[in-house]
Amino acid sequence: MPLTWDEKINKNTAWGGDKSTFGRPVSGRRIEEWIKESLNKSFGYIYEDEENEKYLCFSDKSDYIKYTQTLDSSLILQEYHLPKSGIGYVYEDFDKGRFLGFIDEKRFK
Repeated sequence: MPLTWDEKINKNTAWGGDKSTFGRPVSGRRIEEWIKESLNKSFGYIYEDEENEKYLCFSDKSDYIKYTQTLDSSLILQEYHLPKSGIGYVYEDFDKGRFLGFIDEKRFK
C-alpha cells in the first residue's frame, strides 16, 4: 500500500490524511494539482470590453493576452454584461462572488 494518497482531491480533503484518504497524507503532486486548478478558476484579471458592453474575466493577465492573440474563448472564465444604467465604477465582492455597480467612485466609498 502506498504511503501517500495519490488520487484527485477537493477543498474538503485534509492534506494530512482523513477518512477520504484512508488516513494517508496527500501527495505533494496532488496538492499542487488542486491548487493550480483552483487558481485557474479564480479571476485574476478583468477586462472591460466597452465596445461589446461586457466584462471578460480571466485567471490572469497572461491568459487575457493569449485570448487577444488567439480568440480562444476557453480562456474566459466568466463574462458579465454591463448594465445600460450609467454605472461607472464596479467593485468585485470576492467574499460573495458578485459584482457591485456604482455611478461613481464617491458613492462606492
